[in-house]
Amino acid sequence: MAKTSYARGYSILSLICNVDKSSEILERVFRVLGRERVNIQMMSQGASKSNIALIIRDDQATHTLRALHHEFFE
Repeated sequence: MAKTSYARGYSILSLICNVDKSSEILERVFRVLGRERVNIQMMSQGASKSNIALIIRDDQATHTLRALHHEFFE
């Protein structure tokens, strides 16, 4: 029997990226997170390496999403 638990107040941000560039993309992501003072509670990369999930506090989610969008698309 496995134990499970959950915590409220967190959001998951999923980054879908090119497998061949995942290290380069993560470097840019961490630069943005450091600049914006966002602490990651957990990070997970799927087996295909094209999906990277970040768990952050809810109160930082919108700001973080906008900062990452600006970094990659503007």
